[in-house]
Amino acid sequence: MIENPTVITAGAYTHRPQPARQVLMDIRAVAQRVLTDLPDEYLLELLPDDLVTVYLTSKPSGSSVPHHPRPGFLLPGEPARRPGFMAPTRATSTAVAVTIALHILNDPDVQTGGSLIRTIHQARRPHLAQPVIASSIEDWGRELSPVLEAIHLASIAPALRPSLQLRYRTATGFPRRPGTDPYPARERARKIPAICWPSWTARLGTLDGYPADTLASALSVLLLTAGQEVTYKNAIEMLGSPTDPLTVSRVTRRLARQQSWNDFSLALTRLADHLDDRPAVIDYERRRTLNYEHLLPSHRWQAILAQTAAPEDLSRLTEAARHGLIRRISGTQQALPTCTVQLRSQQAQFRRLAPPETLVMLEREAEEFLAGQGIKGEPVAWSPPLHLLDGLRITGTDSASRTIPLPHALDTYGLSSDSEQYRSGFTPESTGSTDLSPAEALAPAMTSRYAWLRLERFAAATAYPSMMQAAGETGVPARQLSDHALRLERELGRRLLIRATPKTPQRLTPDGERLVAAIRAVSAEEVTRLVRRKRRAASETDDEATVQSDGS
Repeated sequence: MIENPTVITAGAYTHRPQPARQVLMDIRAVAQRVLTDLPDEYLLELLPDDLVTVYLTSKPSGSSVPHHPRPGFLLPGEPARRPGFMAPTRATSTAVAVTIALHILNDPDVQTGGSLIRTIHQARRPHLAQPVIASSIEDWGRELSPVLEAIHLASIAPALRPSLQLRYRTATGFPRRPGTDPYPARERARKIPAICWPSWTARLGTLDGYPADTLASALSVLLLTAGQEVTYKNAIEMLGSPTDPLTVSRVTRRLARQQSWNDFSLALTRLADHLDDRPAVIDYERRRTLNYEHLLPSHRWQAILAQTAAPEDLSRLTEAARHGLIRRISGTQQALPTCTVQLRSQQAQFRRLAPPETLVMLEREAEEFLAGQGIKGEPVAWSPPLHLLDGLRITGTDSASRTIPLPHALDTYGLSSDSEQYRSGFTPESTGSTDLSPAEALAPAMTSRYAWLRLERFAAATAYPSMMQAAGETGVPARQLSDHALRLERELGRRLLIRATPKTPQRLTPDGERLVAAIRAVSAEEVTRLVRRKRRAASETDDEATVQSDGS
């Protein structure tokens, strides 16, 4: 392994070359652990037969070895006591120790080396047994390399608390202890909302018994502590988080019991590195201190509703709309008014009734508010890219398949998984089959006696620049036309229409264009006959299954 006399670039040092002197110190440190802590039976698994034979038979008598150490292995002599912490007095002892040390350090994968070192930890003699902690490596010798420290941390990872696994980044390819400089943690805190981004919270999973906001708050705290010497208490204070250390600890223990914990912690570490390597897209620390007293007054909310032909019931939900807007801008609940039972009820109604056109106008309101606060060059909201999760076995939901594909990715305003828009499950662009006949394409939308009427109205309304203009021409209220479009999208599982904004007209998506073409290509009678045939066939199948079940 040591060919270059100055820098070593092989084995565990492939990706992080180290001076030859440090590598030699690493070999010496590992070799010493081998001679002092590793019983003879473990040597048989790590060394060739000839070296084991010479080593065990060249020592004075006094110790024992397994009767059948390895199939076909013959021990010509009696094994003996092995040397302690002092330097080996025999060449064979040196050969054994260095051979195993090189075996550990010669693998480019730090985690593989860690698993081999773990064998030494687990085989410690009783009289040498001590708790193995991150700083244990300081007893191995001086001038050890970061590579050996990474292997040591990988070796003790299973014995560490989940919080320490995150702190030492043990799920990564190169674990390390955090530095003592507090600046990196303070800088990362500026880039993290107190309540984790909805798209990431959805992807990272759920916990039974914990509300989404509780989990999201804990995730932000864990993200700040990843790779940092920061306690839960300090992280909560830096983020202005609504949670507490005990809740974060409980959430962490629950997450650590899941099979996906290793990938989960790796996901947080990747995200932390992504944030550390880039300037802040949004300064959440500044936004947490803004004065939101004059955001979205009642008269502005009423004006937005009038412009977007929103349901009348939204007119009394000013506080719920303002609540969602403040949370979207600040990324926290600390700046929000007390969430009473009445307000929570209004939020539920807001989630159920708010059409996408209204949310777009709220986005404009947020942009104007930020500009008035002197914040320029920052988006209203932002979320880190989800490709950071590629290759990980994460148990959560792919939020891309359930969020509303509006220009600004409106995944907040209280739009959680219980809102109509989220339940619809439509995506920006469909990957569904286009080989269906027009009648087959329309069949899933035939859910009531008025289904064909909805389809015809949808086809007619989408010919106009907005639902307001369509209402004026067709005589059907704009609110009803918008409800027809939302229901069709929910029933078909496709995004059919890009809603109008003050600057752009509404337009059909490719799925919407195919739907309108299908509506114009067939009659209501054809679709109705097809639906009835399918229902009869399904009923007959159920009857046959019932008969077979009764017969068995």
